[in-house]
Amino acid sequence: GQLSVNGKMHNLHIGQLFVTKPGEETWYKADSEEPWVYCWMSFDGTQAKDVINLAGFCDGVNALDYHADCWTLYDLVTKVLDLDEEFPSCDYQRTAYLLEFIGHITDSYSKSQKEGKTKREFSTNHYIDNAVSYIRENYAVARISDIANHLGIHRSYLAGIFKKEMGVSPKEYLMQCRLNSACRQLEGTDIPIHEIARKVGYDNPLTFSKTFKNYYGVSPKEYRSRKKTA
Repeated sequence: GQLSVNGKMHNLHIGQLFVTKPGEETWYKADSEEPWVYCWMSFDGTQAKDVINLAGFCDGVNALDYHADCWTLYDLVTKVLDLDEEFPSCDYQRTAYLLEFIGHITDSYSKSQKEGKTKREFSTNHYIDNAVSYIRENYAVARISDIANHLGIHRSYLAGIFKKEMGVSPKEYLMQCRLNSACRQLEGTDIPIHEIARKVGYDNPLTFSKTFKNYYGVSPKEYRSRKKTA
C-alpha cells in the first residue's frame, strides 16, 4: 500500500510498520491489485512520543522494517479484540498487550541498529540488477508481480526504484525486451509474425502489432519488409 505524510509518499511493502502521529497530514491506502493485510494499535499519553522515538519513529520517520515475525504483533492485536468490553479488569490486560506490542517493535529497532544492517537490507543496485536479469531471462512469460515476488519486495517499491535508476518503469522495460527480441526475429528469420508475437509474450497478435507500431512507428510487417530491402 501507500502512506502519505505531509505530502511525502511512502511505498510500503510486506514486513513494514508505519505510524501516524498527531498534527501530521496523513492518508494511506491499499494497493488496488495486491491490497495489504494489516493490524494496528492506537495509544496516547504523556510518554507516547518518547515511546515511538525509542521504536525508531523519530521526527520525519513514519515507516520502518520489522525484523521479526509480524504475526507476533497480529496475535497481540487479536488478543486485545477478544477481550470482553464489560469487565474493567480487561483494561489492564489491554494495556499489558499494548506494552508487549511496543516492546517487540522497540526490540526490533534496537537490534537492527546494533547490527548495522538487517536481513532484508540490500542496496538499490542489488534489486535493479536482479530485476533486469530476471526480465531478460524471462521476458516472454514474466509479469511485474512475478519480478517483485522473485526479489521479495512490493511491486510499488520495485516500480519506484526501477524508474529512478533506469529511467523507465519495469513494465516499459519488459515491453522493450520483448520488442527487441521481436525485431531480431523479424530481421533474421522467416518465422510468421503471429508466431513471433507468441514467442515474445503476446498471446494476441493484434495487441503485439499495435504495441510494435506505437513504439517503432511501423507495423511488424513493414519493419520486416524494410530490413530485407535495406
